Formats: sequence, structure tokens, C-alpha cells
Amino acid sequence: MTLSTRAIEDLLRAMLPVGNGSFELRLAPDEEPVFDTSDGGVRARLQLLVFETAGEREIRDAKEQELYLLNVAQRADATRAEAFLRAWIRGIPGIAERCFGGEVEMIMPHDLLFPEALDEAGARDEADFLALFESTEWLARCCREREESEFAETMAYLGVGEHAERLRALRRPAIRLVVDADLYAYEDEDENDEDEDEDELEDDSPLGGSRIGGLPDLPPGVEWPRIDALPLSFLAQIRLADLRGLPGVEELPESGLLAFFYDADGRTNVDERGKWCWPVRHRGGTRVIHFPGDPATFIRAQPPEDGLRVFPVYPVLRREVERMMPSLESPFYEALDDEPHEQPWYDRFSRVVATSEEDRERPIHRLLGYTSELQGDPYLEAHMYSTGQDFGDAWDHNGARERDLRREATRWRLLLQVDSTPGDLLAQDGGYFYFLIREDDLAARRFDQVWGISHGH
Repeated sequence: MTLSTRAIEDLLRAMLPVGNGSFELRLAPDEEPVFDTSDGGVRARLQLLVFETAGEREIRDAKEQELYLLNVAQRADATRAEAFLRAWIRGIPGIAERCFGGEVEMIMPHDLLFPEALDEAGARDEADFLALFESTEWLARCCREREESEFAETMAYLGVGEHAERLRALRRPAIRLVVDADLYAYEDEDENDEDEDEDELEDDSPLGGSRIGGLPDLPPGVEWPRIDALPLSFLAQIRLADLRGLPGVEELPESGLLAFFYDADGRTNVDERGKWCWPVRHRGGTRVIHFPGDPATFIRAQPPEDGLRVFPVYPVLRREVERMMPSLESPFYEALDDEPHEQPWYDRFSRVVATSEEDRERPIHRLLGYTSELQGDPYLEAHMYSTGQDFGDAWDHNGARERDLRREATRWRLLLQVDSTPGDLLAQDGGYFYFLIREDDLAARRFDQVWGISHGH
């Protein structure tokens, strides 16, 4: 027996809205939000409401979309079709958490629908379908297959031919770390403030939470990171449990904190004579450390010496997934073709695809993905400096040696990018600091092999 349009609408009205406090999916306020299609299927108009603050009802965004729920063949098995719809609605909060880390800022209602479950022959009743929607692995596979299919269609349309698969492989997920932009403001410091505790710096951000700047949370007994006895400035920490379910984080630990320190004053980038250089053993003046355990049990640390640069604190409010291609100036395209800029496929590709979906409104604090480049190539710099080489006067961009070095540079991956906007983060003029790591070191979680590269204006 076919599942009727009226039965589907009654079911949706009975079970919707549904959400997790940060968002809500509901039927659109239309007279007929559920209707038949010309091919015998059924569509529904749904709204995705995103709230300003979790638990509060102030709406930040409202997105409306028609979803194709069932085709004519699927409706013909009314019992199974109803079981699918009931399980899907029950599973929506979990789907949002597993696929998007609970962050729905950048998604549309159709991103929460997984009709792929109806292709699973073994799924018959509500419990079967709900088990699929509660499976992180199954959802991840569906998302990956969707992305691959969409990108393959784009490549076919562009006619990029032999490079299509390798171009698809370059498309990487990234996690945008969104902080409160209102905090980016210069404040006049009152040197005569009698209420200020001179012994401790103030950082009232949540203990163990993800943040840019401020002070680090360290496990009890762990000393402040140093290089050659010189303490490093704290730049960021990421609570890894917050990333579960987000694409691209499989190579990161599942729990604990990932903490980022760097030499903000450049004291480690000198040789024994005091001359500026890039000592290989200092790895660009950076230390990245994974602290396992429950971050809520860690201790808010204080700088070990006076004068160590401490940056303003910006707690991470939410995480947004970006899909990125490398910048057009990066070495990744040269690894596909010796002279990509001279080829017709590259022209078509660059005009349509390589703009990527990333939001370029600064600040751009980003985990994984690709760098937002200002000048030069941070991947090539990391490779050169880490192998004890420099560019020198003999550098020939078009030479065979230089092409080989640029190909080697594509083995490096972005771990974290921190933005200096609007000027009170980082010890430089409106640039970025990149933490880069070789892909094999990332896969093995050898974070002690991270290199730091700074780009400014």
C-alpha cells in the first residue's frame, strides 16, 4: 500500500519541530507544505532555524528548502517508508552532531536528509534505519560519496580529462574556528588599576575549552613548553572532543587538548653568533603538544617569566566546515602537470572551481585544509627550512631542482592557521602564522615534527 501525502504530512506535523537547542528543523508555514511531484514522489518544504545562542530562541538565520523525501517506488511500501521517515526525524539531532559537529551555520535542510538509507536492503523497520543514522561511519561514507559524485560531475562538465581524479583528491575539508569578532577591539589599559592582580594574568575563558590566545591549560605537573630554555608564547588550544564527527579529523587524536606554542619574539631564530636564521632543531620556533586526558582537570598556567608575550583571549564559539582547493599559486597543481598554468584544463578549472567554498572574511583561524596565503609559499618554506636549505641568490623557480623541491613541498599539510586580524594577535603586521606538518608525520601523530611559518604584509 502506498504511503499517502496526507499520512506523510500528518507524520511530519506530529514529529516536527526537532533540534538540539542550537537549531530547529520544522515544516514551513505554508498551506500545503507537503505535496506530490509529477513523477509520483513527494516533497516537503522545511525550515532550518539557527539560534543565536544555544538554549535561547533568538533566531540568527532561517533557511527554507524543498526536500524530495520519497520516490514513487519507495512510497509503495508504506510500512517501510513510514519507518524511514520516523527514524530520520528522530535521528536529526544526532546527524547534525556526527556530520557537522552540531554546527549548522553553513548547511541547508537537505544536508540533514540521508535517503541513502532506503538503498540499504537490510533496513526494514524504524530501529534498522535509526541504527544507520546513529552510525558515524555510515554517515561519513555517505557524505564522502556525495562529495565525490558532485565533484566528479563538475570535473566532467569542465572537461579536465586526465587530471580529474587527482584534482578531486586535492579537495580537502577544513574546520573554521569562529571566535567572537566583537572581542577584536583595542582597549585602553589603565596602568593605575588597583583591582588588577599583578601576580596573575586574567583569563576567564572556560577551563579546557578551545581558544585562540590567552593562557594555556596544562595537565598537573607539566611545565611550560620551551626551546633551549626559552619559554614560548601560547597561541591556541583545541579541545579535540569538540571535533568528533567533523570531516577530516580522523588523523587527530579523539580526546585531550592539542596545544600550540611559538616564539613570538623570535629569540630562538638565531645562531650561536646571534645572527638571524632558521635552526632546524628549533622547527621555526614552535612546539605543538597533544595532552591526553580530560581537559576539565587541567590547570590554567601562568607564564614562567616576566615579559613573555601573552595575547588577548578569544574563546572558540563554533566550528564551521569548509571545503577547499589549494590556492592557484600553490605547488599542488605543479605536481599534476609541469606547466599547469599553460594548459587549457587549468584555465577552465581555475575560473570555475578553485575559488573554493571558503569564506574569506577575516579573521580566518583554521584547522586543517589549506593555508590562506599572503605572499610566498608556506609549504615550500617549511620544506626548505626543515631540510636546512634556503632560497639564496641561485634560486631558479623554473629550474628542474626547484620543481622537484616544490613537488616535495606538497607532502606538507596545514595543521593550524592563526590570523592576526585586527592586529592584536601575533607579533606581526596583519598576517598569519601557520603550523605545518608532513603528511606522514600527521598520520603518525608526530606533532613534535610541526614547523612554524609566519607571513605578514
